[in-house]
Amino acid sequence: VTHLHNGKETFDLPEASVDVAMAVLAYHDYYFTHDARPGGGHEDVPAVLASLYRVIRPGGSVVIVDHVAKGGAGPADFDKLHRIDPAVVQAQMEAAGFRLADQAEFLKNQEDNLVMSPFDPSIRGKTSRFVYRFEKP
Repeated sequence: VTHLHNGKETFDLPEASVDVAMAVLAYHDYYFTHDARPGGGHEDVPAVLASLYRVIRPGGSVVIVDHVAKGGAGPADFDKLHRIDPAVVQAQMEAAGFRLADQAEFLKNQEDNLVMSPFDPSIRGKTSRFVYRFEKP
């Protein structure tokens, strides 16, 4: 296992050189707006995913775990709530060329209202989370 970080969101590794990539409680941060990003807006998600697709080897996996937002939530919600709609993640990953290979529900919490900040002490560490494994064909 090698942890790599180049200081940016896109991947500048050799093509098809990565077996597995993971984003744990981080995908929603592509929508976090702050001054460190050019223009102060959110990340160019299609560009990030295109660079990820390029570096994952055929048959390789991308595992994404994140806090669940209510269905229909959008970028402003993802920024404010630090959560993301799993359907948005799936659609974006599939648009980038990946296919959903597996998912797990062991981190679901039916008592989570899906609109509370995951930093709220009453839900911290107990949010409903999705676990997706995507594969590059």
